[in-house]
Amino acid sequence: MASGHRSAGLAGASSLKNTGHAVFQGPSGTNAFTAFWVKLDTITAATYYSLFDIGIVSAEVLGMRIDGPTGHVVSFAYTNAGIFTQIDSLVSLTAGLWYHCQTNWGATIINTIYDHTGAAIGGASGANGGDGSYRGTATPPLTLGARSDGTFPISGEIDSFAHWRSGNVAGGGGPDPTLPTYLPDSGKAWEYADYAGSAHFALSGSFLSAWYDFNEISGAATWKDSSANGASLTAVGQIVSQLGAGYG
Repeated sequence: MASGHRSAGLAGASSLKNTGHAVFQGPSGTNAFTAFWVKLDTITAATYYSLFDIGIVSAEVLGMRIDGPTGHVVSFAYTNAGIFTQIDSLVSLTAGLWYHCQTNWGATIINTIYDHTGAAIGGASGANGGDGSYRGTATPPLTLGARSDGTFPISGEIDSFAHWRSGNVAGGGGPDPTLPTYLPDSGKAWEYADYAGSAHFALSGSFLSAWYDFNEISGAATWKDSSANGASLTAVGQIVSQLGAGYG
């Protein structure tokens, strides 16, 4: 774990985007899993905030956001037929604090939210709607900190974002059942090198789609994927290097 670990600071119209990659396809056959740290500097009531979004707005696949009407963190997905499912974690975030957000994507969608100490504070599960499929876009974009069209932007930081496209890595009967509790690590963000050097990598590393450490400098145009898949992110607007989760 690097002592100088950083995070990506976003504000206003800024976001981080991969314009399209096969590693972000919706799960097919086995569950996907997403995990990341987020801290919002400001939260306005009755406002939507997109934490991450896979797919363009007119053909979204899945993502997590803060729901405007409730203020809760929710996970959402669309089937091939366009059926929308939203799973409400019942957790409201407090501005200025780090949270670790996770979702397991399959026939059942399960989300769990951890606080800045790494303690689980809520979450929920529910059946994916319709036929349980996920919209089958071949190379969907990934957007962090806003929707793909720039709406629902956050003002805050995102850290150690990781996505496993398949393998049911953290689900019941999956190969790495303790991955969800390993990742929050008592409130401190792991880097890819930590994960790659752990016992978890042998169990779930082959299913990893992307992992972003966010150790680039302020103003960097490209924020690299630390995994071997090369699904780097492009800065939209000014991204500011900030202290990582648990580092200050």
